[in-house]
Amino acid sequence: MGIDFSAKNTKNVAIQLYNRIKRNNYQSQILVMPTGTGKTAVATATAGLFAHAMQRDLDVFIIAPKSKLAEDSWRATIDEYNEIAKYKLNIYEESTPQNLLNANKYSQLTKQELHEYYSDKQIEKMSFFKTWAKHVAENPTFFIIDEAHLFKNATSKRSRILVRLIKNSLSLGLSATPMSNGYVKDGVNYLVMNGFYKSNNDFENQHDLKQHYDKYYKPDVFYPDGSIDPNRFKYLDTFFKRISQTIYAPVVEIDFDMPDTETFVLSYDIDKQTHQIMKEHHKSYRNREYDNYMQYLFDLRNAIALDMNHRRELAKILIKEKPKQPLIFYYTNKELEAIEFTLQKSGWDYSIINGQHGYEDLDKSIIDQAIVIQYASGASAIEFKDSNCSIFYGLQYSWQDTKQAFGRNVRRGMTHDVNYYFTVATSVYDNKILEGLKSKSEFEDEYKKALAHDIAYDDESEL
Repeated sequence: MGIDFSAKNTKNVAIQLYNRIKRNNYQSQILVMPTGTGKTAVATATAGLFAHAMQRDLDVFIIAPKSKLAEDSWRATIDEYNEIAKYKLNIYEESTPQNLLNANKYSQLTKQELHEYYSDKQIEKMSFFKTWAKHVAENPTFFIIDEAHLFKNATSKRSRILVRLIKNSLSLGLSATPMSNGYVKDGVNYLVMNGFYKSNNDFENQHDLKQHYDKYYKPDVFYPDGSIDPNRFKYLDTFFKRISQTIYAPVVEIDFDMPDTETFVLSYDIDKQTHQIMKEHHKSYRNREYDNYMQYLFDLRNAIALDMNHRRELAKILIKEKPKQPLIFYYTNKELEAIEFTLQKSGWDYSIINGQHGYEDLDKSIIDQAIVIQYASGASAIEFKDSNCSIFYGLQYSWQDTKQAFGRNVRRGMTHDVNYYFTVATSVYDNKILEGLKSKSEFEDEYKKALAHDIAYDDESEL
């Protein structure tokens, strides 16, 4: 692999993390770095600094998605570090988030129940939480939690199990998108993991949020621009201080090879049929025939998804650019339907990654196939090092998901260029969404509600 652990971006961030963990009473840190910029190397180097300070070999417990562990990138990186290190890092265990739940379940069974439900061969392969807990209590252990945002729901079972496991150990979480739902919803969960709050309920009590609930029983403490109102959020400064002690996003100097990237926004005019469909949706919304504005926006995006000119725009990219293993991102099932139609007509083989189709079963070595990826799957530790093109078929409301999608085919050490293509209809709807994404905005409910109103009432000139 040829990782230079003495390079500035790796060494300096590792030293900063080492000092932060010590300074903050050995509490867990969440390292936030863009996808592909070296989080694996930084985490390994940080563990190495603790081993050096202890002057002994150090156990490492890695928790990562199944696809990440299957690639053996963690083991390869740690093996490479051990070639230059005096004090070694020993991988004690590798576990997926799901295996945390399984290990806890198995530990709750008696020996009699185990043998009643499982064969001896099955039992030999099982992991037991109590065995893990005993080991880490007796041996200094450094936990590395890859894709730490998978544990940002502090009330979930796997998050509670993780907190029990890392309670008296060193730990470092890694994520490119740690708080896609904002500070109040996601940030607090990392603080619960670190012991600042006992639970989400304790958080709301400490900051007196329950008297500011909205109709959905969620804290209504925001200004229209999305910032937090200190008059409705007690001890806001304390909250932000705790966040700053827990989540670290360094400015990273890229001192290794990264692909050159270029972004293209390809505009197209919607056809007459789509024009008429959208016009009817606008009329229905103005006449209050929709139950809610989100259904109205959903109908608009589906109309754009199925637009014939939109499909032609996708086909043009594939025919003209002849990309290697293009990644095509979609949001709704109608967008998937349109993409599949276009790929089939264009003669492209393709595979799909979404809730029904997994990443683990793909043959990534096939570079003349397209990979169709649901945006929501973009945060599941998937990567395609041979791909040189990403196509965003249809825009969606999350800048964080879009940002994460950028990194699916951009990794350190790659030398080929990568092009990004946004297919954008010349309609008020797509233009408004693109405007928000360009400003790196998150689309809160109030934003989307205003968006629906603007489109329905202000775009007669467009349609």
